[in-house]
Amino acid sequence: MLANVIPQISELYPKYIRIDNLYDFYNVVSRNDKGELILNFEKLDQTVCDIYATGAKPFFSLGYIPETISEDGSLIGKPKNWQEWSFLVQKTVERYSGRKTVLSCGAMYDFWRTDIYYEVWNEPDLEVFGK
Repeated sequence: MLANVIPQISELYPKYIRIDNLYDFYNVVSRNDKGELILNFEKLDQTVCDIYATGAKPFFSLGYIPETISEDGSLIGKPKNWQEWSFLVQKTVERYSGRKTVLSCGAMYDFWRTDIYYEVWNEPDLEVFGK
C-alpha cells in the first residue's frame, strides 16, 4: 500500500502511521471447511513492513468486524461470537507485539515491537456502529 511512497514518507520522519480496515481490506479472516477461523496476515504484513521501512511504527485501528464473524454479515455489526472477536484481537496483538514476531521484512527486534498502539474499534457508540 505504501511501497511506492516510502522515500517521501521517510522525509517527514513520522513516528506512527495509523492503519485502518485491518479485517476487511486485508482479508485477514476466513473459515475452513470445518467452520474454524483461519487467520492470514500476509497482506497486512506487507503494509506493516512498508510502515517500518519509513522509520515509523504502526498504529492499528482494530476494525471493522469481519463479515465472517459478524452477526448480521456487515462490517459494522456486532460479532456473533464475542470469543472469536476476542481471539482475533489477541492474535493481531501477538502478531505485531509478540516476542516471536517475525514478518516477511525480518525479525522485529525489541524497539520495533514496543510502544505500538492498538485502538479497538473506532467510535463504537455511534448509531451506525452497533449502537
